Amino acid sequence: MLIISLALAALSGLASGFTSYLTVYFFQPTNLLRNPFSPGLIILAVLAIFLIILIQQGIKAAFGALAVTLIVASVVALSGALVGSIAVLGFLVGVLAVAISISVGGTKAAIIAVAESLVVSGALATVGSKAMTKLLAESSNTIFLGTELPAITLALVVPILSGYIAWKALSGDEKLVPFQRIAITFITATSGTSFRAADLTDAEFTSATLLGADLRKATITRTRWFQTQKLAYSKLEGTILIQPEVQDLVVTGQGQREFFIRLNFQGANLVGADLTNANLTGSNLSEATLQGAYLEQANLTKIQAKKTDFSGARLTGACIESWDIDSTTRLDEVICDYIYLSSKQRERRPISGKFAQGEFAKLLQ
Repeated sequence: MLIISLALAALSGLASGFTSYLTVYFFQPTNLLRNPFSPGLIILAVLAIFLIILIQQGIKAAFGALAVTLIVASVVALSGALVGSIAVLGFLVGVLAVAISISVGGTKAAIIAVAESLVVSGALATVGSKAMTKLLAESSNTIFLGTELPAITLALVVPILSGYIAWKALSGDEKLVPFQRIAITFITATSGTSFRAADLTDAEFTSATLLGADLRKATITRTRWFQTQKLAYSKLEGTILIQPEVQDLVVTGQGQREFFIRLNFQGANLVGADLTNANLTGSNLSEATLQGAYLEQANLTKIQAKKTDFSGARLTGACIESWDIDSTTRLDEVICDYIYLSSKQRERRPISGKFAQGEFAKLLQ
């Protein structure tokens, strides 16, 4: 996978360097005289519009703008539109290369991929522009200087932006999610283990490495994901793990003071999780296991908790306003000195002091 990502990075560098060389070439005086609308300007416009809208509004809007821009550009200067398309394609290949590098080898691999793309792109732009300068100087009485600088500058900008977009996409930027999914699909298809539609109830994946695993529509009731590696780079559609907040919590077990409002934790394994002062208002915790979990001062307002296992959990100071439990909810050996029946720490039970033995269970009944 790393070799593939490096090959893609080299391909991206070639496209970027080729585009840079042609852009500067089209801006030479002799070409400007022949073309009332410079193809070089069209190339820059196509690339700039795509990148600006991509960063500001996301991939869907960027491709929409690209389609319109290419149609208009084709009428004005077909060569510019074609080279602009190559520039955008090279950029997209670069994003995929860096995304795969990050997924497989981490930050160091990503830096190597970007560096390779920069070297290839810069070298091609430098060699091409120098050759062009020499050719123009020999064929006229005018010496053209400085063509290398704009060519190299343009050649370096695209690979750097490719790396930035890939990093943003894998960091969870919703506008760039398609890049992440394409990279994960590529990895899954070539190197991942398939658990698709498998019954993984009560399975143990602690500290497992799941790069490129296919977990789509798998049954993961009470499945243990603690400290798993590369879970974010697996296909998770059809499971609760598709939610980044849920995924992070089941892996780290750390959710102190975090907001988990109206999320789906159904069947999640949160054994020993630290949810002190967390807000879980309206979330679905049915069939989840929170054995030994830390829920002190947590907001459990309107949670669904049927068939949920709170055995040994710490609930002191939690708010349980309108929570939905029944006889299947396990509350064995819950550690709780007092509870709130209404939000904002109102309706404390007991009104003062601590629960006597068996009093908490009686209150819930």
